[in-house]
Amino acid sequence: MKSRKFGQVVTLTKDRFVEAIDREKPQVTVMVHIYEDGVAACEAMNGCLLCLAQEYPTVKFCKIRASEARLSMKFAATGVPALLIYKNGELIGNFIRLSDDLGDDFFATDLESFLQEHSFLPMRDLVNIVIRDQQTGKVQVALPEDDDSGSDFEVD
Repeated sequence: MKSRKFGQVVTLTKDRFVEAIDREKPQVTVMVHIYEDGVAACEAMNGCLLCLAQEYPTVKFCKIRASEARLSMKFAATGVPALLIYKNGELIGNFIRLSDDLGDDFFATDLESFLQEHSFLPMRDLVNIVIRDQQTGKVQVALPEDDDSGSDFEVD
């Protein structure tokens, strides 16, 4: 079965929030960042999600402003950044005020490790790295270094 590829962060509106989760294939993990503008940790999270979306293209990364989602002003002021994680339409992870765990300024590797520790992202060495040959345009799949099946092979 071919996995759907996303590779970007989808900005949600209140009208599309439920649809983005409920209409997704059951095997797709959907991560929704609830943020507010002008909050340092939310800005760090947005940058991290852009990086992770490219590294984990089968995960659907989304974001929505707390005020757009019509959450309380108190939540918008004290609960962000928040990360909700869904699979098969069910909430499987709910992290409020992630700055308590990650600080106000963190990197994609910090968020990646946090999500791996909680089993919401595969371990990095299990993710195949796809590289396109600059001269021939052919796709090269680099398997994890500890894989015994060979280091690289070509895909037509």
